[in-house]
Amino acid sequence: MISITTTSVRSNSLVILRGYRLASKIRDAAARINKTPTLDGGVVVIHNGFVEGDRLLDIQLRASETIADNLWELFTSQTFVNIAIPDGVYSGVIARLRVDRGDIKARIELQSELT
Repeated sequence: MISITTTSVRSNSLVILRGYRLASKIRDAAARINKTPTLDGGVVVIHNGFVEGDRLLDIQLRASETIADNLWELFTSQTFVNIAIPDGVYSGVIARLRVDRGDIKARIELQSELT
């Protein structure tokens, strides 16, 4: 289960997404890596670690019209939202949203962990 809420209290401020599809990506991230070629033909790799802000959530599901409308309202009216997933609660943004006759595809970019 994934819940998305506004950062402040208001009506229709909570959307609960249940039964997201296996194609969804809940743990998708890339470490901060710099790779520089050297003059001798090798490379220098610098691994600067990983932070929660590097994570992306790609969510696909089929939902009711009410849930789709509420999610669209959050997308169009809120800059930042709070996202609760099994790993924790995060601040983030809904970067992309497609709603098509009950099929929902959303990309959420996390900013930081709140818990």
